[in-house]
Amino acid sequence: MISTSLAARTAPQSSLRLPSPTQFPAYARAVNALPVLSQEQETLLAKAWRDHGDRNAAAQLVLAHLRQVVKVVRDHAGYGLPQADLAQEGTVGLMQAVHRFDPDRGVRLASFASHWILAAVREYIARNWRMVRLGTSSAMKKLFFGYRSAVAGLRAYGVDRDSSGFVADVAKAMELSSEQVESARAYFSSRDLSMDAQVPGAPGASMIHAGFSDVHSGGANLGATGSTPVGQTNGDRLGDPSPTPEESLIDADFASHATTALRKALVRLSCRDREILTARRLLDKPQGLVELGLKHGISAERVRQIENRAIRQLRTDMLSSATPPDTKPPGTKPPDTTLQNGVKVPPKTEPTFSKPTVCTPLVSLI
Repeated sequence: MISTSLAARTAPQSSLRLPSPTQFPAYARAVNALPVLSQEQETLLAKAWRDHGDRNAAAQLVLAHLRQVVKVVRDHAGYGLPQADLAQEGTVGLMQAVHRFDPDRGVRLASFASHWILAAVREYIARNWRMVRLGTSSAMKKLFFGYRSAVAGLRAYGVDRDSSGFVADVAKAMELSSEQVESARAYFSSRDLSMDAQVPGAPGASMIHAGFSDVHSGGANLGATGSTPVGQTNGDRLGDPSPTPEESLIDADFASHATTALRKALVRLSCRDREILTARRLLDKPQGLVELGLKHGISAERVRQIENRAIRQLRTDMLSSATPPDTKPPGTKPPDTTLQNGVKVPPKTEPTFSKPTVCTPLVSLI
């Protein structure tokens, strides 16, 4: 009974063929020409869909409220996205609203669906306005779609956009923090660049704008041109200056070996040489020559000589420990060999280190 009545009431709409949204002006005229449902018709169609799953009733509800989709699309035409895409996203939001609409709550579908349409269109804009996606937090969306109106309201009260307190005024008007407003302004004033585009200033360079027009501030200066290597691209300038894992491993291994060699070389110094060298070179606050001379009962000049001698000895021992066993300095004669059971064997050689000195234990400084 309900389906027959609905078919009679909605027959003109069922046979209507709308233009494609890609021809948005014609599509909008056709949608605005559709008849508006009365509250009684809307309730009958909504109950037919909810209680009986009548797809034709749901289709009539969607067709009758497409004018709201057109209105939202026109309100958001300044973001540079195709109106056909916005219309399709808005229609998806309208279909979701029809699916969840409860006619028994006493609310018209137009009021209920407006929030779903607006949310769907704005979500699509936030995802596709730039190649670098905008943050989807509620604060960023609020700034993205309310920044212009907030600025216009402040300017109506005579607030200068270039004033020092402008960001704080916008943050107060939108009930957000100044850091959030600054972050949003930086995002609005920047542009997307192709990583394969040449850097400005290089011969034949061309900046490829991969994003859409900046509707908030008209964009920003992309940077002053200067002398750049021929063929250098934006991607070439994004290299990580930090060392690679291989370089980090080599540096750590070298530091470990150098520390070990330094410890061994310090142990081989005499107690006085080690103490003077430590006080002069290995402390955060080095001691003076006069102070060390009074402590050891020698002159300041003698302290300086001992320090230089200890450094030379330290360098010699560390270089000797760092030389591989099979490495021979240039011009070194091969060692004499002796016969053992008819086989020539090189004689055993002792290391060139100076002999360890037994004295006060070395304080761990390295």
